[in-house]
Amino acid sequence: MQVFTERPETCRHQDLDKRGISKFTARLFCKQCGTFVDELPQAEARRRRQLGQDIATLPSSAIDTTERVITAEKDDVCLDQEGAYHMMTIFQQDLDLELRSGEPVRAAVVYETLANAIEAVREADPEHCFMAVALSPMDDQIVGPALRVVDIWNDEGVWAVLDEGCNSTAGGSEWTERAVEAYAAVGYDAVKVSDETTPFKGLSGVTNTHGSYRIPFALTFVNNNQKLPGIMEIHVIDGKIPLLLSQ
Repeated sequence: MQVFTERPETCRHQDLDKRGISKFTARLFCKQCGTFVDELPQAEARRRRQLGQDIATLPSSAIDTTERVITAEKDDVCLDQEGAYHMMTIFQQDLDLELRSGEPVRAAVVYETLANAIEAVREADPEHCFMAVALSPMDDQIVGPALRVVDIWNDEGVWAVLDEGCNSTAGGSEWTERAVEAYAAVGYDAVKVSDETTPFKGLSGVTNTHGSYRIPFALTFVNNNQKLPGIMEIHVIDGKIPLLLSQ
């Protein structure tokens, strides 16, 4: 008589055989707990075997993306509303970088970019705030803090976004041009200090900067309205990207 060493509810099913298989049904039997752990039509079993063979021939990046999908399904990974909005922001920014060349983007790259954005949100410290995102038209009834709503591309002020995923503060070339003009209008200079190209490795791959600027800024303390002035160095990258303030 066969003796089973594991309980079905806790067994990891590491020792399997194909007993009970038929012409139309594929089965997997666990020899540790004595239960059938899978049963499906033979056609579906063949499809899965073929998928396994196809995955083995994929490039490393595609295998990594596939592994993330499998892990997310097995671990039942979920994103709350705040995390989902943050993920969409990261995804859009990284996809914009891919589209900058004007060439079509392979669907596989889009999948990889999305997987990277999800992973970035999952790895974020839960105590940290997520980046603010624009609400869709359906969300116009949501009541938020009594803050002034601005279009950062047309407002006379200089605006930035907190992004704790950045290791260095960086902004797009269009943002930098507008900032230089806005500072000059109130008597301040945004000085270009370097033309050096610096590679930044991000979620969508390597992005090269086009020099750096030093810009004035000031911190205002809420409790006493005291202002602390300073100088910030920023790196410039291509595109219509707001200034992303690093941690």
